[in-house]
Amino acid sequence: MSAVPSVRAPVPPLADPKDTLVPVDTARRLAQALPDARLQLVEGPGHHLPRRAPDAVASAIVAFVAAMEAADVNIS
Repeated sequence: MSAVPSVRAPVPPLADPKDTLVPVDTARRLAQALPDARLQLVEGPGHHLPRRAPDAVASAIVAFVAAMEAADVNIS
């Protein structure tokens, strides 16, 4: 959390509400602390979403990039 104030780029935080390693409240606090972040919940896979829910993660990234492009936001 100490590095959060230095984050200037938009990010798409993802979390499973039933993650037993990182509580969803931690993800919610992170999303609130980041500029323009909107937490997306992915139900079911638990922790390590890229490994356990790669399609959901890929879809979230594609949608995030498309939304940033549509809003003409520089994400690089």
